[in-house]
Amino acid sequence: MASPILSAEACSLYDLRNVSGGYLRRQVLNVPPKTTYLSSIRRLVCTAVHGNFAEGVPSTSMTLSATDLHAQQAWEFWRKIGSPKYHVAPMVDQSELAFRQLCLRYGATAAYTPMLHSRLFLEDPKYRAEHFTTCPGDRPLFVQFCANNPSTLLQAAELVQDHCDAVDINLGCPQRIARKGKYGAFLMEQMELIESLVTALAQGLRVPVTCKIRVFPELERTLAYAHMLERAGCSVLAVHGRTREQKQAKAVRADWNIIKAVREAVSIPVLANGNIRHLQDVHDCIAYTGVQGVMSAESLLEDPALFWHQRLQPGGAYTAVEGVRLLKEYLDLAEQFPTPMRMVRGHTFGLIGHRFTCVPICSCCHLYLATPSILCHHQAHIDLQGVAVATSAPEFLVSCLYPA
Repeated sequence: MASPILSAEACSLYDLRNVSGGYLRRQVLNVPPKTTYLSSIRRLVCTAVHGNFAEGVPSTSMTLSATDLHAQQAWEFWRKIGSPKYHVAPMVDQSELAFRQLCLRYGATAAYTPMLHSRLFLEDPKYRAEHFTTCPGDRPLFVQFCANNPSTLLQAAELVQDHCDAVDINLGCPQRIARKGKYGAFLMEQMELIESLVTALAQGLRVPVTCKIRVFPELERTLAYAHMLERAGCSVLAVHGRTREQKQAKAVRADWNIIKAVREAVSIPVLANGNIRHLQDVHDCIAYTGVQGVMSAESLLEDPALFWHQRLQPGGAYTAVEGVRLLKEYLDLAEQFPTPMRMVRGHTFGLIGHRFTCVPICSCCHLYLATPSILCHHQAHIDLQGVAVATSAPEFLVSCLYPA
């Protein structure tokens, strides 16, 4: 039986953790849970190179580069989690467990946690307990960290790797706090540091590492960036089609052309982020760019059922009453999975504060749910039929939900 042809370089690169193929896949399934992919795959591949193959290995010779090995394993991971198309994007204080569960009820097929600060997550147990919660139905789950120190990032990620499907690195946050903290999109001038962050997780974790990025104004720089992340060990790449300076999603259209170019340039699954307002946008984006899936953030805050197939059916469009119904479901979930009140307030405003000029009434006492405390106390008593029409628009709602 002929042995595969593997270069010495391929045998030494950490990308060997991503080897696939019948024999190796079967062996990896038997790897002890505390063993990293890196050590186990290198051992298996080197065994294969020396000709010690199990029955069933193909007899044809093949040449496998490190990039090919990595891409194969990335796609195997993607298929293992169900090739999810519809993703809840990572949102600080807003993609928490209760909201993820609501979105998963209505068509979302995977979700990201809020961005977690790696140093705080590692050092502060209270921060961990408040910001990372999950449950058996919370899958596939990508846990996202921001970081600028590979060692700190790896230690933080090790705390969650047994409770998720992948660990994601935030390389796209454009906000002022990211500039101050030196993370997110403000690492884009430090490619060596970014590469070291990805490599640290690719070598040290038992689950894949994924990345979420923004694009450069120049296509060539963006493609070089994507290739570097793929080489470093990124298994799924989410591309937000806006630059770091384009912070306002509603003011600047995301560039699907550059997302399409990235998808055609790399060999790993790619997700698109940007311009996803409705379910039809999802289908249009996938058809145009060729990506494996899309993620949505702000639009999901206004309609957590954006990915629901009923949205494209007659009578399935989002309405004011639908928003109240979804809010009630969210509040029930927030009670089931205890949620900080600041997050509850944010979702309440997102669901009813921007869209329509009415407020729900408590059916047991006929009071407006005017304050967060009342809203929380009466979360089981929202009368979906009882809707009071306000005389003025969002300003009235703001005064009701956020009294001085």
